[in-house]
Amino acid sequence: MSSETARLFNSTIAATAIAATFRLGFLEELERGDPVRLTDFCARHDVDPGSLRALVCALQFAGVVRFDEVAGVVSKGAAFAEAYAEKGYFYWLVAGYGPMLQHLAELAVNGSGNGPLRNGAEIARAARDYGAAFVDRQFMEVLESEPFEVVADVGCGSAERLIQLARQLPDLRGVGVDIDDAVVELAKNRIAAAGLEGRLAVVPGDLKTMDSTPECEQVQVIFSLFMGHDLWPRPGCVEALARVRRIFPNAGRFLLCDTYRSDALTGKDIPIFTLGFELTHAVMRQYIPSVPEWMEVFEESGWTCAGRRDVDIPFSCIFDLRPA
Repeated sequence: MSSETARLFNSTIAATAIAATFRLGFLEELERGDPVRLTDFCARHDVDPGSLRALVCALQFAGVVRFDEVAGVVSKGAAFAEAYAEKGYFYWLVAGYGPMLQHLAELAVNGSGNGPLRNGAEIARAARDYGAAFVDRQFMEVLESEPFEVVADVGCGSAERLIQLARQLPDLRGVGVDIDDAVVELAKNRIAAAGLEGRLAVVPGDLKTMDSTPECEQVQVIFSLFMGHDLWPRPGCVEALARVRRIFPNAGRFLLCDTYRSDALTGKDIPIFTLGFELTHAVMRQYIPSVPEWMEVFEESGWTCAGRRDVDIPFSCIFDLRPA
């Protein structure tokens, strides 16, 4: 007998299956070579057939795949294209915030402290995927509207954006900054694997405390994607954005891309990502500002917003900032 609660429960399992099969490379192989024989994939990737079969059944429940169990063949389902495009969101929630989801009740109690929160390296992996699908095109159009040679990515994550830029622009040099040591190590490894160590560097740093370096002094354009809200509450954000001008004294442009408060959580037509984003940050006691609040902070910290460009992640945009 089916019920609404059964659908909710099974949908939760399907969400974790999307994240897991993304990490295993199964979704990518299905995208490239529909259909996929389950036993062949398991043999090539050293995956347990029983485990993968159970994951595939969860995907089939959600319409992501069709599974011919007699032939052992998996093909794309009606929901595959949408799930494949948005798989990074599922990985962000399940792998990036899995520790938090296990402890939501404890973390909601006053005085609980930080507790087990998030896995920065997995969040960076997820952001690389959904960023490529829903941000990169708009970001590149804004970035390339004016000339530049030296850039800085603040909150660089896996450094994928810097790597892509360096591959496209042979004269580009860049520096990445990230507060998470595990993410810095991930970014360094990816830069080394790309053979770009002579042009790109990554350093650990916190905008609230770091000082300028010779590399930072050469930067002409700064960009930061989806970490600006971490600078709040408001007084700390004002100070950090003012400090950006001292860290990068020769930068004439700062592209700040972030997700802003939706004020849309009380209805039923909530887009993907929004509910998870605002829940996880509420539990972390992390304030999410609205667009008008961002504009006020820009002015207070010495920046002028020359333009704003929406991206395809819900309630997210690029603020094009210039030193006032």
